[in-house]
Amino acid sequence: MPYPESKYFVLYVNTFHYVNRNATRINSRITDFNMNNFLIPSHNQTRLCRFTVKSAIVRLGETVNNGHYITWTRSYNDNRWLKISDSQISNYNKYSNSQNNVQFYFLQRI
Repeated sequence: MPYPESKYFVLYVNTFHYVNRNATRINSRITDFNMNNFLIPSHNQTRLCRFTVKSAIVRLGETVNNGHYITWTRSYNDNRWLKISDSQISNYNKYSNSQNNVQFYFLQRI
């Protein structure tokens, strides 16, 4: 767990299950995930530190040998979400946190 003075926190979500060098896709979804108010216990478990999601990396692809990454990031000036895929950038009013295949969440302490 991060220390109370940590400004950033990276949450890794495993998307593959490995058995005897064979990888199987895990198609699970994180539910009830509040993008603006994510709570993590402090290092001594005495209080909760409040974080907000600043970006997420989504991995598309069914095997470990192929795939494509898409990044969702919060715009700094108007709090809109930007979806970045290669050279294409799209604007959205909100991020769909029901998205499968999120591999990393980047959180900032608030």
